Amino acid sequence: MDLVTFLVTTYNSERWISESINSVLAQTHSNLQILIIDDGSEDGTVNKIKEFSDSRIELYCKEHSGISKSLNFALDKIKSHFVARLDSDDFSESHRLTEQFNFMKKNPSIGIIGSNFILVDETGKQIDKIQNPERHDAIVEQLPRRCCIWNGSVLMRKDVIKQLNGYDEKRVTGEDWDFFLRAIGVTKFHNIQAYLTLKRMHPASISFTKQAIKETEDILLAYNISIIKSNDDKIKKGSAYFNIGYHFYYKNDFKLAKEYFSKAIINRGITFQNFRYHFCSKYLSRFIRIYRKYNLNKFLDWARYLDKKNRFLRNKF
Repeated sequence: MDLVTFLVTTYNSERWISESINSVLAQTHSNLQILIIDDGSEDGTVNKIKEFSDSRIELYCKEHSGISKSLNFALDKIKSHFVARLDSDDFSESHRLTEQFNFMKKNPSIGIIGSNFILVDETGKQIDKIQNPERHDAIVEQLPRRCCIWNGSVLMRKDVIKQLNGYDEKRVTGEDWDFFLRAIGVTKFHNIQAYLTLKRMHPASISFTKQAIKETEDILLAYNISIIKSNDDKIKKGSAYFNIGYHFYYKNDFKLAKEYFSKAIINRGITFQNFRYHFCSKYLSRFIRIYRKYNLNKFLDWARYLDKKNRFLRNKF
């Protein structure tokens, strides 16, 4: 059984860390290096970690400097050729690693593999199920407009991480999306369609702060604008315009969305996807605002199930 490194970063995670570690210890793939980097926690996180006596756990404590620096700090301490990620407030099903590792061994071109995941609340109660695109082509098509691989579910080849020189340390949040975008063209992606990981939603999560929202917007805009400026291929430029329009569409900025969808049509022609979003932005914006205000998502669950490639209906998450 090959060694796999589980890389866990922590910061003030006293409430959740024991459950996360227990989910790692329970993995059916048991040959593990459990590498935990504490980013200067000021609560009882470190004491909770030290309660575990399992010899596979390696704990390193450093001054608080953010998740990107913590991840890069861990790189020269990884002993295996395979790295699984998990955030300190999330947890995995016991068969997660076995399924991902077996798939990766059979598919050597795959360098980053994720899964579908379940959203849970502070108590662990299910909120929703999130389905990500399965195959490489669908993932790469969607990745420039939404992060359709969740970092808390990924298993990666260490060589890919080194080839990309790790994570961008300027990123306080969104380091995972930035990393995956840089991996396009370097390796292939896959999402196992089983729900192998669980993501906890809680008020203290950095993912939902104003800073995180702003930083993810910056990543999306910078990536797609660079495609527009550096590319003569109208199809690629049209896709980048669409991705920006899609972003503003889901921010309820229908005026800007319509402008970018128009540019998408000019460059890559009228596709059903272009037409649908342009039409809705131009003529149905009032209805969409009401639809979102009163959270009427449930009435489209049947259509979302049919739209497995996520071309027309975004996941609720």
